[in-house]
Amino acid sequence: MFQKARSFFIGSRPSSSASFQVLSDLHLEISQLYSSYEIPVCADHLILTGDIGRLIDYEGYHDFLKTQKDQFKSVILVLGNHEFYEGTQAEGLEKAKQLEQEPCLNGRLILLHQKRYDVPDSQVTILGCTLWSKIPPDVADVVEYVISDFQKNERLVSGWPQCES
Repeated sequence: MFQKARSFFIGSRPSSSASFQVLSDLHLEISQLYSSYEIPVCADHLILTGDIGRLIDYEGYHDFLKTQKDQFKSVILVLGNHEFYEGTQAEGLEKAKQLEQEPCLNGRLILLHQKRYDVPDSQVTILGCTLWSKIPPDVADVVEYVISDFQKNERLVSGWPQCES
């Protein structure tokens, strides 16, 4: 199964196709690994699919992305819940959009928050969004108690997006 998925992303393709390396849950905020974490390059484009680090660690997160931009044609970022730690969802989105506009990233950071990206010179479209769980109000207290992500920061809990029915 994994071999089949791998071949979809980096298998043999015509030279006009793009190849992708997908990483998630790096948690660079632990021990502040933003400047020391190395990613061996195995593809043209890097897709970071959430929980890479905290956006409140803006400078470190920025430096990490700059390093990746120097290695890949593009860096595609989908936010995870850890990106919002120590802040609200609105603050996190603002910082993520600010990162996307950083001049030193040369427009090669693509923030996918409820949008799509058509990879140039290919027939590949990538859809990106953060998936949030629908938590019924009658069990919200139990979920906040049991799941450590909700205990991490009161501001995150109060600003946690809720899906509509």
